[in-house]
Amino acid sequence: MSTGADVLGARGYEQLRRAAETHREDLVVRLGAEVGLRPTEMTRVRVADITTDGDHHFLAVRDGETATREAYLPSDVEHDVRKFANVAGRDDDEPLLSVSARRLQMLVSEVADRAGETDPRLADISSRDLRWRFAASLLDEGVPVHVVCALGGWERLDRLRPLLEDPDRETVVRAVDTAETDGTPA
Repeated sequence: MSTGADVLGARGYEQLRRAAETHREDLVVRLGAEVGLRPTEMTRVRVADITTDGDHHFLAVRDGETATREAYLPSDVEHDVRKFANVAGRDDDEPLLSVSARRLQMLVSEVADRAGETDPRLADISSRDLRWRFAASLLDEGVPVHVVCALGGWERLDRLRPLLEDPDRETVVRAVDTAETDGTPA
């Protein structure tokens, strides 16, 4: 199965971000591709939902008034969220993006259309593709699948199946050896 994440490697993602004409567009792209938020979740982001643990930032992802999960918030995205809130005059307990989820999907589509002018493969990128990029990036970095599911709000591992490669024999041996060395039962 081919996804938009296939064209959103580092270069494609950079081209997409460069096509954003406003801070809001860039922030929406980043919240999807680097934090793994759905457009409906983006509409509920508030600065008050950010917590810091040492050098790490987390965002309480809300379903209405209730937090449903905690997303990891990269430091530079956390900085951009606070900067956007400050410039936009948003209070900490006020939604950061004062538009509908549908409008956020349209913003991503508009950015993708502009990016498609330089690379036609980017023209059809959607907010769903941004989330796929989020998951694919974490998996490529070696983040365990169950952690990626928790961070991105996927309830079932099989949702990420298209992003997972079947392990070859060398990968299996390395994983078993590592587990045995760590004292983890294989």
